[in-house]
Amino acid sequence: MEAFLRRVLPDGGRYVVTVIPPGAKAQEIWALASIKALVTAAQRLSLSPVNVYYAVGTYGVNGRNEPKAKRCLFLDLDPKQFGTKQNALTQLGIFLRAVGFPAPSIYVDSGRGIHAYWTFSRDLDVASWLELASRLKQTCEAAGFHADPTVTADAKRILRLPGTLNHNAATPLPCRVLRDTGIDFDPATLLQALQPRLSNALSKLAALVGPNDLGSVPELSSYPQVPYYATEIAEKCGVMKEALETGGRDHTEPQWRHLLGLLAFCDDGENLVHKISEGHPGYSAEQTDKKFARILLEKSEARIKPILCTTFATYKNSICSGCPYNGRIKTPMVLGKLEATAFLPYNYRLGDYSVQRLTKKAAGPDDPDVWTDVFPYRISDVEVLDPGHRAPMQVRAIYSGKKDVHKVDFPHVLLSSGQNDGLAEEFAAHRLWVTSNQISEFKNFMTTWLRRMSDIKAAVAVDLHGLGWGMRSGKHAFVAGPNVYTDDGKEHDFYFPDAAVLRNYIPVGDPAVWTKAATALASDPRPAAVTTLLTSFAAPLVAFAGVKGLTFSLYSADTGTGKSSILRTAQAVWGHPTRGMAMIDDTQLSVINRLGFLNTIPAYWDELRSSDTFFNFVKMIFTLGQGREKSRLTSGIKQQATGTWDTLVTLASNERIADHVDAHIKNSDAGRVRLFEVVLPSLVSPDPSLRATFAALEKNYGHAGQRYAKYLVMHRAEAERIVKTYVDELSKKSPGTGERFWIAFISVILASALLVERSGILKVDRTALQKYLLTQLVIQRHGSQQEYSAPAESCLAALFQFVDSHRSNMLLVETLYGTGLSKYGNILTPMNQLPREDILILKSRDDHMLRISRHHWRKWVQEVLKSSPTTLETELVKKGAVVRRLALSAGIEAASGARVPCIEVDLTLPAFAELQIDQ
Repeated sequence: MEAFLRRVLPDGGRYVVTVIPPGAKAQEIWALASIKALVTAAQRLSLSPVNVYYAVGTYGVNGRNEPKAKRCLFLDLDPKQFGTKQNALTQLGIFLRAVGFPAPSIYVDSGRGIHAYWTFSRDLDVASWLELASRLKQTCEAAGFHADPTVTADAKRILRLPGTLNHNAATPLPCRVLRDTGIDFDPATLLQALQPRLSNALSKLAALVGPNDLGSVPELSSYPQVPYYATEIAEKCGVMKEALETGGRDHTEPQWRHLLGLLAFCDDGENLVHKISEGHPGYSAEQTDKKFARILLEKSEARIKPILCTTFATYKNSICSGCPYNGRIKTPMVLGKLEATAFLPYNYRLGDYSVQRLTKKAAGPDDPDVWTDVFPYRISDVEVLDPGHRAPMQVRAIYSGKKDVHKVDFPHVLLSSGQNDGLAEEFAAHRLWVTSNQISEFKNFMTTWLRRMSDIKAAVAVDLHGLGWGMRSGKHAFVAGPNVYTDDGKEHDFYFPDAAVLRNYIPVGDPAVWTKAATALASDPRPAAVTTLLTSFAAPLVAFAGVKGLTFSLYSADTGTGKSSILRTAQAVWGHPTRGMAMIDDTQLSVINRLGFLNTIPAYWDELRSSDTFFNFVKMIFTLGQGREKSRLTSGIKQQATGTWDTLVTLASNERIADHVDAHIKNSDAGRVRLFEVVLPSLVSPDPSLRATFAALEKNYGHAGQRYAKYLVMHRAEAERIVKTYVDELSKKSPGTGERFWIAFISVILASALLVERSGILKVDRTALQKYLLTQLVIQRHGSQQEYSAPAESCLAALFQFVDSHRSNMLLVETLYGTGLSKYGNILTPMNQLPREDILILKSRDDHMLRISRHHWRKWVQEVLKSSPTTLETELVKKGAVVRRLALSAGIEAASGARVPCIEVDLTLPAFAELQIDQ
């Protein structure tokens, strides 16, 4: 993000970032002093489900109303005008060649459209920029190129920021840089290139350029704008299928590299990298990963394109010569495109406004195939609706003609009817006119279409839920690593598009290694260690406890207590003991995304240190308790948002996370009651031989989770009953509903102790554990009551802290309301200590008054204290403070005397006595 902004923004000035919630107008705008500050603000804002924009340029004190300088030209290629992003790039290339203008420096995929940037070699003042941008706008209009005309020459323009998400779609889409050429242009050269040219140049060129010719940027034609799936290619491409069946046993290095290159362009390609490689005699998992990483780099730099069928034929001609797609496609890449045409039978395709059938195959390489319209509407967005309650299933789709579009539902049973009258009536009711022959064709391809969608849904239904609980074919299922266990005792394969994450949860090594480490911890005299180990088995039980997410913290100020070893042993139940954990510097968004994959198995965070990390974790505590929607596929194989997680996050730290909760959430104890924190004391007599066992977990993990998953799904009702029994019993002893998170945590820990014993995995002293947890419940109550600071008290502490931290912005005077040499009396601050920046605080000696900038106070409370300025300000007013427009400059010649909103405090009041000044 920062590298991009330094390319398109001037160096020095005020920068603006804007937040726009989906479907709403801009709500918040920040003026920032540096690009680095802009990046920091944008990254923090992007953690929320809002659209983040930046203003393309630098501005004065009045923000976007006062544009100062520019560093680039830009065009916005809106999908409403171009249909697809690929078409937008195609038309851009045609336009650039027609008018003789150079290719952009940077191409950005905004999520739904394309932004093109021409960066300058120097900053340009706004007047000069407007002349250049207006000329570009006029050139577009004269050539009939439909870039958004309101954007091109707008000096106040905001554009979507790469590195954030476009939330204006059902599923958020990433805004990303497609390519940065690294080229900067002299503005004078660009102006010269935009001199008027022949008006018909574009139309002449358009007739000569093919649909995939991008003119000055042909390399972008290899960038797929829709997902491609290697598993789909493997079903249709004989070479890929053979590679999977043999593991690449007899493949040469060039053939293997070409196969890896094909996988690099697929969303799920990494899933198959090792499957097409492991059968070769020289196979090495490490070398395979390195090779694929290099190929991914080459792809990102546009140095490779998807493999051609003719290249595959040089290796496996016996397979390619008999391929049904031979001569019909150029690359097997197209076979992995999951769109409407992938669901049609082989001899059907979608036309512009129809469905077509192949009626005559080309006799030779130079002859065209003959396609005939067999249904007079193009079909899209097909879904199968199951209303339940024994009502018939409905088929819903959109039918597009040359002049109109219709959405039609009809009973699924009509497809299997021997008569066409029923369908004809349904179509006629929606003013779709079709013949009996056209309905017969419709039944043929639509039946295949729906069957194909059903197969894909069945194959990916569990994958989309991630690990933990899910459903498969109507049965309860539990996903653990590469396996899906169902309640009938059967085991199935599991595939997930993000193979890098899934690989960390594939069982490795000897199960006995983990058992030895876990048995040692189960007998650890410190119940905190036992509790932490059990969090791994307790997480899948959160789904039965009535909450969406739980947070557990293991705290110890001492080193060498074994916190990390305990967490790694717990993580090794399900996957790799270190790679499976969230990293110290992971952003909140990346951790939340990981939780969406983990679903209902635990997440671990080891050794929190920096203040930013603690702040992110405090914010995440609330997100955990609320749950989060994750992605699924509709019957039309489109991304939708659905579902929530139910999990347990555990962290270890040398600092009490409760202190950070109290520091950041001043006006409520809502954060504290979501956190269960215990102290891990030092071990008196550690067993040094266990160090080797804990270290060996790096290569021995994941087996206990497989065993526990199979037991849980086959005994789901029993597990749910045990958890709810503990919740009910503990709730009877609870003084109120505020402890439901603590009660849920204790309940799932105690239930997991019983279930791991019944499953034969581990045995712990459940009596001692229960006694310990109930004692800790009392401690949690005491800590919450002890640390919670009501707004009436915290408002004073906040005010004192603001004054202390802004003394360099404070001016001392004799009086604010008496008489003196100036409007405010004599200035008492020495000349060499006068504020060099804005005056934010004004204090008087004789009047005993304090005046502070309300704007800066509220902003500081939000950004530093992470608290509510309105709540604290209300409490200050109750104690005698006054909010009104006042001046802060105190007559300094260089300062403005304008009146601004201020908070004024009478320091003679007892509540504010501590703010009196020593003169």
